[in-house]
Amino acid sequence: MRLDVSHPFHSPLVAPAVDALAEDAARLVARRPAVPLVSSVTGAVADALGAAHWLEQVCAPVRFADAVAAMAGLSVEVWVEVSARPVLLPALGQGPDALALPALRAGRPEPEALLDAVGAWFARGGALDGAALFPEGGARTVLPAYPWARRASAPSEAPAAASDEVLDTLRAFVAKQLRRDVGEIDVDRPLLELGADSIVFVETGHLVERTWGLQLALHQLFDEVATLRALAAHVTAHRPARVPEPVPVPELARPSEPAAVPSTVRDLVEAQLRIMAQQLDVLRGTDPAPRAAPPPRRPRRPPPPPSTSAAPSPPPSAPTSTR
Repeated sequence: MRLDVSHPFHSPLVAPAVDALAEDAARLVARRPAVPLVSSVTGAVADALGAAHWLEQVCAPVRFADAVAAMAGLSVEVWVEVSARPVLLPALGQGPDALALPALRAGRPEPEALLDAVGAWFARGGALDGAALFPEGGARTVLPAYPWARRASAPSEAPAAASDEVLDTLRAFVAKQLRRDVGEIDVDRPLLELGADSIVFVETGHLVERTWGLQLALHQLFDEVATLRALAAHVTAHRPARVPEPVPVPELARPSEPAAVPSTVRDLVEAQLRIMAQQLDVLRGTDPAPRAAPPPRRPRRPPPPPSTSAAPSPPPSAPTSTR
């Protein structure tokens, strides 16, 4: 069978180049491989591969199927093709559990293609040496807090630097809200992981607004600026040049009796949390928290007796005297 190829390889047609290759191969020192190495010349696990092996490999047929079967016998589940184009991976046929990764792809930058393979290996559960992969370190990014927050999580540009004054103020405020020491507050961890609840988020948003004149939506603290460092950088980059002075509000006459509606956001949130706790108890099938007994009702007055159709008797006549 004749193959339509661009150049001869693994055939006797390469014999004229064997002598030059032998001179270069003679300078190599063969050592025992640190991991099992399967030869495509023999189709089996090989020992130290000297110059004679590589000279034979140039002209001998490639026993690809035998080599794949030998590696499958070694419980190999991850296959990486190190070549300019991944042409051998489709021929593996090792079942759905096998992971086939090309080291390079045509038309794509080499670092990008190689990192794609490394990422697929890591997603499969493989171990990575982060220091060797990124010797200069990498930037930390905050992932979305909700699975349906579909947005790009990889930083497209260098994040803005946070002002030390803003960061220190936020850190001290959150430490006070959580009743912890300032040194225990990690500015690179999300507020949720630090133990913040909805009240802390609301109070932090109020602090940013009254201190730096910047309004924040509550969902931003959960998602976009979830860490104190990210929040400080956001405030540093977007705060107005001059914080507006608060507008004085005339004091209104206070009612004689306080209103029954909660007067602060804290009271409102706490009331909502109590309602949610009672609802959860109902869903779990447990008795909800005891409620206060209602005030006793006042007894009703008995209704008047029904009237009869008989005519009323006449009043007694005045007594008379006779002489």
